[in-house]
This record gives sequence, C-alpha cells and structure tokens, in this order.
Amino acid sequence: MLQRLQKIVRHPLFGFTASYLVIVAILLGTCAFSLTQVFRVHEKSSLDANEALLQQSVESIESSFDTASLFSEILMTNTSLRSLMSRQAEVYELSPVQQDMALFNDANNLVIDYFVYMARSDIILNSLRGYINLAQYYDYFFQYGTLRYEEWRNSILHWTANRQLFAAGDIMVNGTLRCALLQVVPYIDLQTGSPLGVIVYTIDADRIRQLLLRGNWNEQSLCFVLDNGGNLLMLTQPECAQQIAPLAGNSGHSVMRLNGQRYQVVTCSSPQLGLTFGVARPYSLLWASTFESMRSIIAGMGLIFIFATLIVLQAYFSNHRPLKSIVNRLHPTSPDRTVAANGLWQISGSIENLNNANEQLRLSIAEQQTQLRNVLFSRLMQGDAAQEDFIEELLTHVNIPLKGLCYRGVYVCLDAEQSDVRQTALSEAQLIGELHQQPHLLFMSMNAANRFACLFAASMDVSVEETLSSLHKTLSGRYNLECLFAVGCPVFQLRDLHYSFEAAAALLEKRTLGQFLMVCDDKPVSSTQYSYSQAEEQAFRRFVNANSMEEVDALLQQIYQRNFVQRSLDSLQRTRLYCRMLDSLYSANSEVAISDPLYFHLSELKPEEFFEELRRQYSQLCSATASNKLREQNELSQHILRFIQDNMGNADMGLCMVAEHFKMNEKYMSLFIREHAGITFSAYLENIRIEAAQQLLLETELPINDIAAQTGYLNANTFRRAFHRVTRLSPSQYRDMKTQSTPES
Repeated sequence: MLQRLQKIVRHPLFGFTASYLVIVAILLGTCAFSLTQVFRVHEKSSLDANEALLQQSVESIESSFDTASLFSEILMTNTSLRSLMSRQAEVYELSPVQQDMALFNDANNLVIDYFVYMARSDIILNSLRGYINLAQYYDYFFQYGTLRYEEWRNSILHWTANRQLFAAGDIMVNGTLRCALLQVVPYIDLQTGSPLGVIVYTIDADRIRQLLLRGNWNEQSLCFVLDNGGNLLMLTQPECAQQIAPLAGNSGHSVMRLNGQRYQVVTCSSPQLGLTFGVARPYSLLWASTFESMRSIIAGMGLIFIFATLIVLQAYFSNHRPLKSIVNRLHPTSPDRTVAANGLWQISGSIENLNNANEQLRLSIAEQQTQLRNVLFSRLMQGDAAQEDFIEELLTHVNIPLKGLCYRGVYVCLDAEQSDVRQTALSEAQLIGELHQQPHLLFMSMNAANRFACLFAASMDVSVEETLSSLHKTLSGRYNLECLFAVGCPVFQLRDLHYSFEAAAALLEKRTLGQFLMVCDDKPVSSTQYSYSQAEEQAFRRFVNANSMEEVDALLQQIYQRNFVQRSLDSLQRTRLYCRMLDSLYSANSEVAISDPLYFHLSELKPEEFFEELRRQYSQLCSATASNKLREQNELSQHILRFIQDNMGNADMGLCMVAEHFKMNEKYMSLFIREHAGITFSAYLENIRIEAAQQLLLETELPINDIAAQTGYLNANTFRRAFHRVTRLSPSQYRDMKTQSTPES
C-alpha cells in the first residue's frame, strides 16, 4: 500500500494536479477578497451619500414646516378672521373673510392644503370654501384614513397639546384620494391667550416619500417618519413597525433585520420638528451592485478556471505525457497552434475585462465622491454647516484637504462671448486641472452656466491677488480664455463661508468692462437673512438643564451681534427670528409662561428690548430648573434613606444593593448619601441598625443572637463589636443599665 502511494506521489500527473488545485484555491481566495473589499467600498460610499441626501431632504421638509409656521402667524394676525373666530352669532358673513385669507404656497409642494376650524361657531373655512355641516364635509371631502367622524372631531378638531402630527392616512383633496399627514396648530387669541380653534395643514405623504427616497428608490427600500413619542407617522412597509419604533430621536446609521433581510438604516433627527426621518436600503441591493461591478472579473476568473480544468483533463486522459504534451501543443511551432491561440486569446480577454471592471469601479467611486462633495459644498454656500470639524473631515474624505486658517469664496466666471467652456480651446477637464494646480485654490463645483465656485484656503499672509493674477495669465496666454474672478470677504470658520460667497455674488453685480479681478474688503457683508442654527437652539436647552446662565448670556450676545450688528434685518426677518427664539424658550420648558411684552407686542419690540426680556425669561427658567432639581434630589434622598431603613435587617444590604435598586453608579451613590446624610453609607447603616437594636433591647426580652439577626448582623460577635463601637457599651450592659435606671427615674 505504501509503495503504491509513493508511486502515485512520484507520478508527474500528481504534481501537476496539486499545482492546479493550489492555483484554483488562490484564484477563489483572491476573488472572495476582492468581492469583500469592493462591497465595503460600495457600503461606505452608499452610506455617506445616503446620509448627505437624507440631511438635505430633512432640511427641505423643515423649510416647508417653517413656511407653515410663518403662515400660521399671519393667519393669527388677520383682523377679520380673528374677529370672526371670537363672535358668537347664528349668521356669519364668510365671503369677506375668505377674500382676506391667502392661498398657501409651499415651494417644496409638501403642504398641499389647509383649513381653519372655528370652535365656537363649528365652522371650517379656508380661502376657497367654507362648511358649517361638518358631518357632510367629512363624509364627502375629508374621510381621513380609518378615523370615524367622532374620532376625527375629538382627535383633530378638539386638539390637545399631546400631539401635533397625525399618522398618514387617505384623504380626499380636490376630488382626488391622496395619502397625507395632518399637522394641527392651535389658533390662539393674541389678547387673551385662549384657544379659538385650530389650523389643520394637509401634508402630502407621497411627496415626503419622494424626498426621503431620492437616490434610494427601489421596491425593497423603505422610509419612515417617527415623532419623539415613538408614534409611527409614516412607514412604507407597515409590517416593520415594531422594529422601526425604537429609532425615535436617533441620528446616524445602523444595521437591522427587517422582513428577513438585513437593511442599512440611516436616520436623521430634527429637534426643530420633534421628528425622526429615516431610510432603509436592503443589503441585497449593495451585493447586486457589487456583483455587477465585479461581473467581468468573475467571468475572467471563470474562463481561467475552465481553461485550466481542460488542461488537467487532457493531461489525465493522456496519462503518459501530461505536462510535455501540453507544452508542445501551446508552442508556436506546434501543428495545433490554433488551440494555443484560442487559449491565449481567452486569457488576454479576461485580463482586459478585469482592467475594464477596475476602471468602472474607479469611475463609480469618483462619481460618488463628486456627488458628496457637491452636497457638502452646497451646505457651506447656504450656511448650513453647523459642525466645522465634521465638514472638514468629510471634505478630506472627498479629496479636498483644507490647509490654513482663512477661507474665501471665489467665483470664476467665463467671458460672456464664450458662451460655453466646451466651445473654447480649453476643455472643462483642463480648466478644472488648471484650477487645481494653483496653490490654496480648491475647485468645488460648477455653480451655474460658465460659473465655477472655488474655495481659497490659506493663511492671512498669502495674497489671493497674486494667485488669481497668475491663473489669469495662464488662461489668457495659453488658452486665449478671458475670465472674471470675484473674491469674497475672508472668514475664519467654515460655518461662515456663506458670508464670503454672498459678498462675492454682490461684487458680480457691480462688474465693469475689462476688469478680471474683484476682491471684497475684509469686512463681511450684511445679510438680509437671519442667522440662528439648530445647534444653538439645542445649546439653549443644554444650558437651561445645566443651570448655566453665564453660557446663556454669552450665546444671546453672539446671536445679537451676528443678527443686529453684522447684519441689517428687515421687520419680517426680525419677527421670524423672534418667533424661532421663542420656540427655543418654549421647547426648553413647555410649562414656561411667556411674558406679555414677548407675547402681545412681539413685532413692536426693539432688538435690545427683546433680548433683555428674553434674558430675564431664561434667568427665571434657570432658577426654576435649579429649584426643581434640588427638590427632586431631596425627594430622591428621602427615598434612598427610607429604603436603607426598611431593609437594614437584610444581612446582604450594601452599597451595591442600593445602587442597583435605584439604577445608579456605586461611586455616585456613595457621594450622594454622604452629601445628604452627612456621613458615609457604612456609618449610616451601622447607626440605624444600632438604634433599632437599642429599641429591641429596651422593649423586648429577646436574646442577643435574635436581636443581631433582626438588625442585619450575621452573628452575635459582629453585633457586639458594632454595638460597642457606637455606644461604648456591650448589649448586656446597655440593657442592664437602662433597666436599673428606670425605677429610679
């Protein structure tokens, strides 16, 4: 048997077959590793693109809700409508009021209808129609989802502050059945503060779905909307409701299993709306795109595998001339050179397919990086970059490293006579290459026809004039291309880059003939749009919870300087800023009582008066928050001390048991008890045990062992030592002394 095995091993066919198997294993391992790496690249690029697109969609949705909020403020200041809402009469003239009510116009086509419900007169009214018979209105024109008429009146028309948004349901809009959400806003009497009715906005659920799923549309993809209470307002696949509900209030990405599949879930929380938006894309789509990009590679490896298998089979059947016969057949002088030529052609084709697949993958990654770069730069130009470090990290990820401490926005405009860069001797790719070659000048995106938006990043001592003059000489001398450069004011943080682009855009309106370079001065231009970010709104809530009035004062001063010193706001933008900041005050504590000047005379307040009144409100709110926290801590300390007293007879009683019962850290629990009891936990526990033991010694005739067991000591010796440590007496001496002193007293 051993000799036969040695003969097989020495056979030339055995070595050839073993080499073939090793090569096949290497090919399969290489294919699996390449497939995994390509999948990771697809997953990362898809995640980055989805997060950026979702953030942009949420911002569009927030702008529609801001428009509705501003429209509600206008309706509440409508004199004729407010007068009609307050009347108590049987006959109403609705036509004059309807003529005075404007049509709602939403640029995002998200809010498609609205109506005002007057509670006293039981009337529904908007600019086009009015209804007194609410039951008939509901039966023929409304029919919201599965709500019956009574539920509709109780839940929506008789609105309570518990919910402002109602889940998506079918609704009849202008004779067409559509899926919509409802937003309910209270109509408040500005003089008395009492509710007079509600304003109900119809929000197109299909439009929200289009905004959330752009770039991810597929039959298996899903999107959802949750409020902070965990209520599911919209879900494209209702069977996944239980798994989606816990995502309320989250922002980021995760992996979940829904309907038996793994999904890549991206969520974005909107503190302004109190909502969480999310999209989920199945991993099967990522694998499909990965296989699509690797199809040529897999096909090439398959051809190599088939070709090698044919060689091995031929060697097997030849038996006596395994390797030599194959080499002779592949030799150029072989009479069977056609077979060799076909085999080499297949190998060459496989290698070419592999190179093509790699090139397609590189182009796909570059395209996704370009899309992400355009989204990020759009946020910078619009002033939506709330976190500078996060933006810098993403820009570095898309091959735009930032160097220096000073930034400027630059517009590069082609000559008007050269209507398109593609018609000149310089191609678009060459122009972008020339922009890239300039130091400190980073090409970002094509902002409009024949206009490029660039970022100049350098220190203050670097001259932007010299850099752009050199670029102008290159373009005009080498390519005969005339350009105009408009350079905005310098800023020192990326979040302020939109100021620089606003200044550059203002320069373009003042261009003169023959001028190729326009540079703004060092002062940022004033803006007509108010500046108040979501991060600042969240910071107010943090500072109030931390009772940090100094940080509230500093933030109020920053907002005042940015909006009323560096900018010139008109009355409308000023009122909108006031309303946003009042919303922040109310969101910090929903029970806050807004003062009369802030509530009834908002539009009449000067900025100094408004911010001073707002500071007074925050001061009162911080004081109330501190008092509430002190009261809560006192109540908690009473509960903890009572728990220790009630369980002091348990021999296992310890700091770990108390901390676990109240869901607190042991170290924090120890410090908490020391602060409120004045002594350490062990000393406090020992004192109450000895006090209980003293009472038992005086009032009962129980043996020392029983008293030790009832007061939580494992044995009598431990009890005696503890008793002597506290009272300087033994238990027997204490009982005898008290017994002898009783008759004398």
